[in-house]
Amino acid sequence: MVILNWRATNRFSALALLCAVCGLACAVAGAIAVPADAAVSPSWSGAVEIDQGRTLSAISCPSLGLCVAVDGAGGAVVSTQPAAGGRGSWSAPFMIDGAAGLTSISCTSTSLCVATDSEGHAVRSTHPAIAQPSSWSAPFASEGVAGLSSVSCASPTLCAAVASEGRVAVSTEPSAGASSWHTRLLDPSLGLVAISCFAPASCVAVDNTGNAFASSNVAAALGTGGLPGSGATWSSTAFDLFGTPTAISCATTGLCVTVDSTGYAYASDNPTALLPAWVPSGIDIQPARALTGVSCVTEGPGLCAAVDASGRVFTAELPAPAVPSPPSEVGLVQPHPSIAGTPALGQPLTCRPGISTSGVTGTSGVALSYAWLRDTRAIAGGGSPVYVVGNNDVSHHLQCRVTATTAAGSLSASSAFVTVPAGGLGSISETFVGAPHAGRFAVKVPLTCSPQAVGRCTIKLRLSVLSRRVTVTVGASTVRLRPGQRSSATVALSTTGRRLLAHVRRLAVRLSVSGTVVGAISASLKSATVTFTGSAKAAAGKKAQAGRSRQAGRSRQARRSRQARRSTQARRSGHRELASQAGGATPASVLAPTPYMGWDTYFTFGGHFDEGGVLEQASLLLTRGLAREGYRYVWLDVGWWQGVRNATGAIAVNPAQWPHGMAWLVSTLHAAGLKVGLYTDAGSVGCGGPSQGSYGHYQQDVNTFAAWGIDAVKVDFCGGVRQGLQPAAAYAAFHEAIVHNASRRPLLLSICNFLQPGQFAPENPAPENSAFASYTFGPSSGNSWRTNTDLGIPGEVRFANVLSNLDADAAQPQAAGPGHWNDPDYLGPDQGMTAAQFRSQFSMWAMLAAPLMVSADLITLTPESAATVANREAIAIDQDPAGLQARLLASGGEAQVWVKPLSDGSRAIALLNRGSHALRIATSAQAAGMPSASSYALRNVWSGALSSLRSPGSIAANVPGNSTVLLRVFAR
Repeated sequence: MVILNWRATNRFSALALLCAVCGLACAVAGAIAVPADAAVSPSWSGAVEIDQGRTLSAISCPSLGLCVAVDGAGGAVVSTQPAAGGRGSWSAPFMIDGAAGLTSISCTSTSLCVATDSEGHAVRSTHPAIAQPSSWSAPFASEGVAGLSSVSCASPTLCAAVASEGRVAVSTEPSAGASSWHTRLLDPSLGLVAISCFAPASCVAVDNTGNAFASSNVAAALGTGGLPGSGATWSSTAFDLFGTPTAISCATTGLCVTVDSTGYAYASDNPTALLPAWVPSGIDIQPARALTGVSCVTEGPGLCAAVDASGRVFTAELPAPAVPSPPSEVGLVQPHPSIAGTPALGQPLTCRPGISTSGVTGTSGVALSYAWLRDTRAIAGGGSPVYVVGNNDVSHHLQCRVTATTAAGSLSASSAFVTVPAGGLGSISETFVGAPHAGRFAVKVPLTCSPQAVGRCTIKLRLSVLSRRVTVTVGASTVRLRPGQRSSATVALSTTGRRLLAHVRRLAVRLSVSGTVVGAISASLKSATVTFTGSAKAAAGKKAQAGRSRQAGRSRQARRSRQARRSTQARRSGHRELASQAGGATPASVLAPTPYMGWDTYFTFGGHFDEGGVLEQASLLLTRGLAREGYRYVWLDVGWWQGVRNATGAIAVNPAQWPHGMAWLVSTLHAAGLKVGLYTDAGSVGCGGPSQGSYGHYQQDVNTFAAWGIDAVKVDFCGGVRQGLQPAAAYAAFHEAIVHNASRRPLLLSICNFLQPGQFAPENPAPENSAFASYTFGPSSGNSWRTNTDLGIPGEVRFANVLSNLDADAAQPQAAGPGHWNDPDYLGPDQGMTAAQFRSQFSMWAMLAAPLMVSADLITLTPESAATVANREAIAIDQDPAGLQARLLASGGEAQVWVKPLSDGSRAIALLNRGSHALRIATSAQAAGMPSASSYALRNVWSGALSSLRSPGSIAANVPGNSTVLLRVFAR
């Protein structure tokens, strides 16, 4: 892992390509990026204005005797003595004939520089030291590329360029002109903004949403016969979760540095590896000295030159390199640990070190040590590569840390998190009614109030007989119990009942028990037949006592009625007071009594969409029948706004993107029966770039949203974490802004702190400020909160991420309920998963009672995906009014059984196969918490098949790899 010492700080302006080739080190935006053990600390000269105050946007230095810079007007400035430091060592800026204005430049030597212009054309010079337009070629376009945005040359025989439309162009003869360039589509959904190449044939490109694409055989992109092909292999990873990458520079050492629009840099000495191989570092540059390009050369004493947005250049000599120590037999080894196994109680987890032995002469000298961490803190005694999940790990987040030690030293790294879901049915049971016991004139019934009851359980008991085909009530009673309270209820025969008993001496009475099932749901709980026996004399002897009991019962009932009326009045008064405080806004819980459903732009369009595209997708919600099934929210995610505000500070949208304005769009979607959500950030920076957050404008922005008629707001935390905001306080403040909005309009609040502990930087965020802790404040501030990091990027959602988010979401099931929901992220059909994997995601999201937000292009949605998202029975499980999350009932290897109680007394059971090979998974109705019955009915949600199960038979199925059998079980 590379640790960079950055010297300058603050935000970058738009940066062009930064190249460092032929053994160059890297410097970015006023900060030199070198391996930590090199101990290089350059001393920068003062600023020298060389371009009359214009913005210098790029620079490339192939040697100590040549630097070429590009300015904001598209001209070039040349120095053959850049270390001299004076203005006189730089030429006057000059324009290249026919070029529209240069935007980036890369020089491989003093005899070859290649630059791109603002129209996407390339120009080249074989004599760049001659500061004259005549030393440059006429502009030419590479084959099939509409507009080049960045160029990089690893050597005179390899250059690569990228275009905003997502294509990469490669040439092994860049001096030969347009015919030598060939292209391939690398990133179709997002725009590539920069590329850097280093010898012999490696390149790393970045796009405008924080993804890196790396290839070590980029020249193979030419394919056979010199034609564009897929010979090159490109890996990809999301590394920048916060800003828009603007430039990248890679040295031959394998070190890559990229910078973004919000003033941060990411460095990696293994850029083709997945996160967390990229290490972020904050850079806080004063706005007047925002550096826009840099290039370093290690030739001789070494030199770095940086340019800024005010037309100035800074130079620095690198100190003499330290005398290297004799090479050890075994070099440093960098571990990249991962965890194998299923995170569940009693299951073994194995820490795989993932060591890379590249460049190591042998592995016998590598000593590995292990440590297991719970919520980022070391677990005592966890020094083995295998760890068995225990009771203390349930609902917590585990990692393993590996240290690789060789004769050259030690390097440590931690794995990604795995989360142990809450297991067993625990408290997710409905009200329990035991077997009744009939006395002489009364029935006694054991009761246990559901732990999920809202307030108290209200349970009514009724005794009735059928007389001349008319049902006659012969006894009734009502009891109220606290959630989880156990007690016994007694219902006595009324005077009419006693008279009947005295007359017939043996009376069969029907006992019916109804009331709170779970949460706020009331229904029939139990029915049974009880028999009373007695004599006329006994009945007469008890008549007076019955009268007294009845009178006492009426008195108690009257007192309870008065208390209930007072309680109801108090609640209504409280609601009126809340509405008054909220300016008439609806309490948050009313907005999402069941998990909200809809469609989101993110996986569909990335950050690039407009009015026409949104209306087209909204239309498909209607024509495909999805709105009828509950998908009514149309959510405009990051990219709907570019951070522009008017003179009063109010949000100003791009008229080209929204020609009719936001109010018109919202009104149009409302008229179609749909609702609209928008995106912002708790900080001043959004995940899409500068100023795309609401910090300092919470009330103003919420008032704007409400005035437009917006129904929901997603509040991200990219800017929040950068500003060091406390999530609980920030989201509480945003909630208050919603409560007091000027239009008195209720707005659903989606809390989107998606950060894992240490995801932004070591100890930033801390565990208590990460997504893992949002459940502690989410229910009081919002209607949903993210429980883990993103599932992926557009077009790249992996099933492994689905399982990870499933586990993290299931860690705190008690936090969810009507009006406030754990959120494991969007549904990702056709984003890289198979049909079976996506069906598993949908099954488990339904079991979790998660918001169902489809994020995919509805135009190209496959029939399999369309059938999955429209399955009414799966939707009904998600939308069950009790609002309970499933819990993990059993786990063995890759097989898991999840159970979710439903409001009608049935159970949803998911048999999940996390692995790639078919498994037989089994449980039983009793294990799932079903009441005793002679038989049970099972319905397979996905196949529609009905079957019957005799008690206590097993519920079993053969489950293919990465698949889920979703069942609903009823007692008969």
